[in-house]
Amino acid sequence: MIKRMKTVYTIGYEGRDIDELIDILNEYGIKRLIDVRANGWSWKSDFKSHNLRKILNEEGIEYINMKALGTPSNIRKRLKETHDYVWFFSWYRKHLSEIEDEIKKLADLAENACLMCVERDYRFCHRSVLAEELERRYSFRVVHL
Repeated sequence: MIKRMKTVYTIGYEGRDIDELIDILNEYGIKRLIDVRANGWSWKSDFKSHNLRKILNEEGIEYINMKALGTPSNIRKRLKETHDYVWFFSWYRKHLSEIEDEIKKLADLAENACLMCVERDYRFCHRSVLAEELERRYSFRVVHL
């Protein structure tokens, strides 16, 4: 019997509007978006968590907010000042080791779901570390959109 590999997707909404995000989710058949921002606020009204939930639900896409997996504002501020991604990713991996229950919860929800944050380029976003953890611990296949 061939076991089908679980897939998790990631996306950043920077430079996108809500219609583009929805089109991408629909193109890949994604019916669950997991918001991994610590703060669900955005300069773009459609991406504020309460608006995003409403819009996605109207499109038949489940919205889940997992704030505990986000990056605290003081850490984001330091990264913005230093641009030290080596430090940032090291700090974030340590942070994840302190919230094991949240990682397990994410793994239970992540199959064929999409992790969303702000940064368009996953290589400069904490969601890449989350995706790596899902890949390493739970054998997910990761697709960055």
